[in-house]
Amino acid sequence: MIEWIMSWRRSRKRAALRNAIGSLLDGYTPVAVDIGASGDLPEPWLDLEENAQFICVEPDEEACERMKKRHAARGNSGDYQVFPVALSKEGGERTLYVTAAPSGSSLFNPDNDLVRAYTTSEYLLPITTRTLKTEASGKFFESIGVNRIDLLKLDVQGCELEILEGLANTVLPECSLVELEAAMHEHEPGYPTFCDIHALMTGKGFELLDLWPDRQPRSLHGSRSVLTNVLNVYDYSPSLSRRIWEVDVLYFRPLANRQPEFDEIQLRMHVVSICLYGFFGEALAAIREGRDLDVIEQDTCRALEAGVVRWHGLTRYRPWFSAGSHWRHVRRLVTVADHLVPDNGADYIHARRL
Repeated sequence: MIEWIMSWRRSRKRAALRNAIGSLLDGYTPVAVDIGASGDLPEPWLDLEENAQFICVEPDEEACERMKKRHAARGNSGDYQVFPVALSKEGGERTLYVTAAPSGSSLFNPDNDLVRAYTTSEYLLPITTRTLKTEASGKFFESIGVNRIDLLKLDVQGCELEILEGLANTVLPECSLVELEAAMHEHEPGYPTFCDIHALMTGKGFELLDLWPDRQPRSLHGSRSVLTNVLNVYDYSPSLSRRIWEVDVLYFRPLANRQPEFDEIQLRMHVVSICLYGFFGEALAAIREGRDLDVIEQDTCRALEAGVVRWHGLTRYRPWFSAGSHWRHVRRLVTVADHLVPDNGADYIHARRL
């Protein structure tokens, strides 16, 4: 009985959230594109179901079939399109290096001294190769009739930069938000890093909104146990600092950087895109900026602010976040308890589902 009541409450909250997001969008249907979508949509995007069109691009055909089944099981299969396609800047045949763990496969050869120093043999080896046909990223979206993208996510093991370069003069300028993975080290000559991607994105009018680092412990001869056994700790013990390896990066396009001047639809999409990741303060500031620039009327401003407050209340707010003094003491106790929980190695967690 209790389980049924909790399930009913969650379904009511999800329906209320989707209604709140729908009111913010006011009939506009965002186009969200996930390139390298081997698992599921990014966690924050799931709140857009029933209010957006999702396009998933993944070269692994088996992964595409799993995604189709997962999407259909949620009852929203009509909102999704899945394409078993590999993208690059110019298209053509490329060599795909397939690692023992499929998530490490890349168009760049991962077998080098730096990668071996921070991965295990079980993850990396053996490495096999196969020829992969790729399509030019800009032409691909034109071929499927997509002339605008509102949300874009890329996780393609080093090919993020060249795919973005292929989109730079087509759909990228209209994007509200881009989430991607970027390496912090040049694994081999010419391997794109965060600095290269950051230069492209800022040159196209985007600004860095947030990043989540992934840190890796040192390996020795393909194993981490050799080093950690000496110290008598496990791999991801909080007593060990770990080298920054890559980052998940979030870029957004501020209203002031939109050319030509933004309109109400762009403002609404901007607000929704940053709220997905919990930036409710940024959203409220953007709404008032739109009002001050006469993009929206005062009544619309109040309605949008109410929608943002509602969204925050349904997904992120908890009573112990309140400003009262008694809740401050509760937060101190929670902070102390949090330090007693062992680190599981995860460096960040996206917005929690309801």
